[in-house]
Amino acid sequence: MLGVIVAVVMHCRAGTHAKGFIVGMAAVSADAAVFVWRSNEGQPTSWIGRVDGHGDAVWVQPIPNVATSTGGTGPLAIVDGVAVVRYGHVVDYHAIDSSAIAFDLTDGHVLWDHVLTPLTPHKTDDGQEIWPETLPTYVSDVPAGKALFSFAEDGRKYDSVVETRTIARTGAVTWAHPSVSKHFSPIAFGDDFALHYGSTAWLTTGRTGTVRTLKSWGTGCTLGIEYLVLEQTDTDRGARLVAYASADAKPRVIAANFDVFDGYPYVRACGRQGDHLVFLVESSKMTGDVVTQVVEAIVTDREGKLLHRIEVGHGPLIMETPMMKDPAHTTFGGEMPRFTLFPDSSEKTLVMVDLETGAIVWRSKPDSSLLYGELFHVGTQWIWSDGAPAPTIAVFDGVTGELTAAVNAYSYQGVLTFAGTTAAIATRDTLWLHTGDWTTPDDAHIAVLDLATLTPRFVRAIKVTDATAAVRTKLGL
Repeated sequence: MLGVIVAVVMHCRAGTHAKGFIVGMAAVSADAAVFVWRSNEGQPTSWIGRVDGHGDAVWVQPIPNVATSTGGTGPLAIVDGVAVVRYGHVVDYHAIDSSAIAFDLTDGHVLWDHVLTPLTPHKTDDGQEIWPETLPTYVSDVPAGKALFSFAEDGRKYDSVVETRTIARTGAVTWAHPSVSKHFSPIAFGDDFALHYGSTAWLTTGRTGTVRTLKSWGTGCTLGIEYLVLEQTDTDRGARLVAYASADAKPRVIAANFDVFDGYPYVRACGRQGDHLVFLVESSKMTGDVVTQVVEAIVTDREGKLLHRIEVGHGPLIMETPMMKDPAHTTFGGEMPRFTLFPDSSEKTLVMVDLETGAIVWRSKPDSSLLYGELFHVGTQWIWSDGAPAPTIAVFDGVTGELTAAVNAYSYQGVLTFAGTTAAIATRDTLWLHTGDWTTPDDAHIAVLDLATLTPRFVRAIKVTDATAAVRTKLGL
């Protein structure tokens, strides 16, 4: 069906340097995406470009210095019609600052460019200089047109200092504040933010940066414009389910005694399915004298009454990366398809669950490659990629739970590399892939596929072959 060549070496206008190693990408619409890449030849070292559904560059612009590929979601955030790229000025192999530059998505013109924070080395007791690194995460879908930067300055003696800023379309820093802990899983609700680290959640007011600290059972999620979180009560294992309309408001108590969990639980992710709430929970389970870590999908109604608990795996690695991804959030975040896919890394399987009935629809055969893949959903479709060097991309229908299509993707030398945290992004009906080759790292290629069928939108440089039958056999479907 798909034994064809289907990608592009990025075309650019006006003779600009078009090649590079892709370090970040983000979907703009069903027929456009933005890519950030580095060049190994000369200056500037980094570029950004908007690419249309035919793989051609609409515009290309240089980035002043090295675009950062590590930490958080990579260097790129899309906010209010603006592409914001984090980069650093490098002197003698040391980053001397963390900076950001913003480009208008329509034509690529620069809106602003400035330093987020200067970086200075920390001297150890023996006089050695340790330069900090910045590890950012972004919230990119904030209605007020603000980008949230949360980054840690490592290299301090005993802790990491986190500075959180919001930057509007104008580039003005509306507020900044430090913290002594690292943040992860940023979630936007209304004009506000929720950030997490361990058993602590910070609710941050988008207008002023005022911070409210909660004792939580892991990551929360959004329900409409409300933020839902499980707060700890006075007892070690007690919790109440509450919703915040804003960071400043008092919580609306959904369930005062949320007692459906066992064994010191930790919420790895949560979301909703219709009128139900879904929590992916890791907890300990006693079998005889043996304690094991169990991961369950807990389904409740909107009042927190338990409907289903479905054991989907053993061991904490199931969400450590986290492996479950959504294009907007690193948690489930919002609406989930009825048939939801979970990776069980301890059993090296994929598990398809019916969230309405609580039944496991199918469980794949064990396969070690399933340990290294990534999983995310767009609308009612689930996309699974099982990793390099020649990944298999599979799409599952979230209405029926069925595998609809799968392909194997190869670059020129058969090596598909990763941009930041992902090698694939998706919009409503389009799947974007990128490749690079470690042997020729200055060649960057982009593939554009129809999401439902994985058929190519154009014929260029990545080899994509039909793998539907092979994946059915591999998963035991």
